[in-house]
Amino acid sequence: MAFQAEVLNFENQYVDARRQARKILGELFDDADYPVDILPRFGFTWRFLAIEVPGRSTLLSPEIYEREKRKFQDMMTETRDLAQAALREEFAQVVESLSRRLSSDGDRPRMLTPKMFERMSEFLDSLDARNIFEDDQLRELTMQARQLIGNAASGDHWSNIFIRRRVQMEMAGLRAAVESAVEELPRRRLRMAV
Repeated sequence: MAFQAEVLNFENQYVDARRQARKILGELFDDADYPVDILPRFGFTWRFLAIEVPGRSTLLSPEIYEREKRKFQDMMTETRDLAQAALREEFAQVVESLSRRLSSDGDRPRMLTPKMFERMSEFLDSLDARNIFEDDQLRELTMQARQLIGNAASGDHWSNIFIRRRVQMEMAGLRAAVESAVEELPRRRLRMAV
């Protein structure tokens, strides 16, 4: 099988890479970061679920059906949580990046330009299609961000210190709301077979 051949090839290279890491890192080398037996890390199993109407299934008993149904529902819940977390974290990075660009650089404030808002605008344009689990909180934050960049990008008043401060304050508020939304989501549950 091609997969197993590649795994063996990787293992052969890994032994040398581990040895080099030990040499380069010296006392910072940690065996836990570079396990000796790497092959078990490449194992995987296949599961096939046959989902049919309860009571009419010839393949599964009602107990097994309910157990597998719960597992499937848990897996879908975890998938939704992970997708929402990934989108919220990406949104937080975009907001944080724009927020940094809006902050003053020493004594001389940066000029607000439409280009500063382009990345945020591009992200927001793609978000509707990527929000497949219809995260309402993310949708609300998106509307706030659209309003903020719409207000900030409209006009030739970017050099006005009061406009700049208002945009910075609104961006700080959005940033805090997005960071709070990221913290609210559950973290990934790792399952490792030993």
